[in-house]
Amino acid sequence: NLLTDYSQEGLERALERENVNFKGWKLRVKEDLMVDKLIYREINSKIVVTDKEIQEHYNQHQGEFHQPAQVRALQIVVEKEEGAYKVLEDLSSGKDFKKLAQEKSISPDALEGGDLGFFSKGEMPEEFDKTVFKLKKGEISNIVRTPYGFHVFKVIDKRKGGMKKLSAVKDKIKKKLMMQKQDERFRIWVKGLKEKATITINEKLLS
Repeated sequence: NLLTDYSQEGLERALERENVNFKGWKLRVKEDLMVDKLIYREINSKIVVTDKEIQEHYNQHQGEFHQPAQVRALQIVVEKEEGAYKVLEDLSSGKDFKKLAQEKSISPDALEGGDLGFFSKGEMPEEFDKTVFKLKKGEISNIVRTPYGFHVFKVIDKRKGGMKKLSAVKDKIKKKLMMQKQDERFRIWVKGLKEKATITINEKLLS
């Protein structure tokens, strides 16, 4: 709260530095709060999204909630092919992939041990997809050449594709339906205000 964090004098000086008049600013804040309160009373407080509506939206828009297959992979990237062969040798001798990535990889993700996180097909370069989606969990790839250098990958986790569970997307659906209802109710409310408004025409001004 600005009025409690600052003294009035301090707040006025801060606003003056931004070329804002304190009284005008205070009036605008008050008006905004009144508008928010009015909108809540007339619109938001009267809107309810039921579990049945959420379930129906989920059933009718299943394309929105389809999760493609994903992999989580680590990578080590080096500039030269002989460096990539040395990486494979080090890995075959039992060296830890993440530590090796931190020591040798030229990719920005080296700090995280080469962790690329989860990704679906099409999110990474085509050379990545052709390799990592064929690997089993825990498997290390052969050398993969891309414009960025020579890569060695390790798949550390996989997720099957399919529908996301309703429980995982329920809050997202509820928020979306709530916003749709708010927009619709707001339009109806404004239309009602216009219909109730008395409009007078000043003929003198027009002439």
